[in-house]
Order: sequence, then structure tokens, then C-alpha cells
Amino acid sequence: MTNTEEKWQEYQERFEKLFIEGLKKGLVLPYDEELISKLRNIYYGGLPLSISLLSEQLCSGNCYEMALLMTLAFSDDHFRLVDADIDGITLNPEKVRNYGSIPHYGNHCFVERLDDDGVVWVYDTSSGFVIERELYYQMENPVVTCINDKSSVLDFRETLGIDGKLNEDDLDMLPLILPNIESSDQNQSFVFDYANVLGLEIEMFKDFIGYDEMCDQLENEVKSFF
Repeated sequence: MTNTEEKWQEYQERFEKLFIEGLKKGLVLPYDEELISKLRNIYYGGLPLSISLLSEQLCSGNCYEMALLMTLAFSDDHFRLVDADIDGITLNPEKVRNYGSIPHYGNHCFVERLDDDGVVWVYDTSSGFVIERELYYQMENPVVTCINDKSSVLDFRETLGIDGKLNEDDLDMLPLILPNIESSDQNQSFVFDYANVLGLEIEMFKDFIGYDEMCDQLENEVKSFF
């Protein structure tokens, strides 16, 4: 076993041990119904965030974008966005082999939010975890490279025009996008089983926008074109 493989194995054993302990103590949580309800009414790219942030396909490899979008649910709370090199990427042999020569190849973005009880939680959109901050730092040993406070995040969202509102111009692509999300996310590898919740969110959204009628209209337009 190489030194890289040994470090990766040590990381995995440490992560699993702390993860199980965190589950037992209520320090590792899935997204709860209150959060999902908030996300259901916040939109980006024509989709409610309750779909985007429960979709492993959309979240995988998109931590900077998805962490930023997660903050839309926390506009009334104290939060910040953190960029950091984490062990889960930095020590991964595949990442080392393919990107090890690139500075900060293990960089990751996550949200830190202060709740009403004074507890800081990390929202990791790539894994779908909500983890108490101290425990997360023990698990991932983050080397922080950048911190954006709430004010900076709000300014950045305004600059990008990310307001969480539903733009009807974005709905035209949904007959192509939603079936892809449905098919690809039936075999999620998220530790928490979000597949059923995601399915329900998709069905509610379809009812809300009149998805079947939308597809029928698109089909008729295509037929008339040919």
C-alpha cells in the first residue's frame, strides 16, 4: 500500500468513526422538512431549490454554485460561505493522481449557519449532510482559503441577479431537464436517502407549473414544425 493509499484509508476510518458518533449524538443530520419547505419556494434556473439541492446529479462537482444557492434559505440567519481544502478531496488517491500538481485541488465550498440555539452547522451540498461545525472540522480537517461573510454573499447574489424568484422564461427547458433528473437520481449515492423526497418534490412542482400541459404544447409545436 502506498503512502497516499494509507492516508486515504486513515481518513476514511476517521470519517466513518466520527460520522457514526455524530449520528448517535444528533450532530449529523439530513435536510429537514423545514429547510426543504423553504427551498420549495426558492427558484434558480426554473427549478425550485428543493429539487436542485436534493439532486445528486446537479450537486456533484458544483459545490461553489450550490452552496451559494443554499444561502437563499438563510437570508434571515447568520451565515457565511467557506472555501477550504478538505481531506475528503485532498487525500483521495484519484484526485491526487489527476490533479495533485494543481494548487488547492482539494478546495471545497460549504455554508456555515448559526441556529437559534447558538449552534453552528455546516451545510455540505455535495454530500447532503448537515453537520455540527466542530465535528465537521474534525472529519474533514479543512484548511480555509476564503471566507465570505453574509454581507459579501448578499452583494454577490445581487450582482449575479440571483433573487430566488421563478423566471417563467426558464420553464421552457423543463420538459427536457426534469426527465433527466428523474432518471439519473433514482440511484443516488447520497448517504441519506433523498430519492423519495426528491420524487415528491418533482411531482409537486409538475402540478404547480402544469407540466403535462406544457409537454403536450411542446409536442404539438414540434409536430406543427415538421
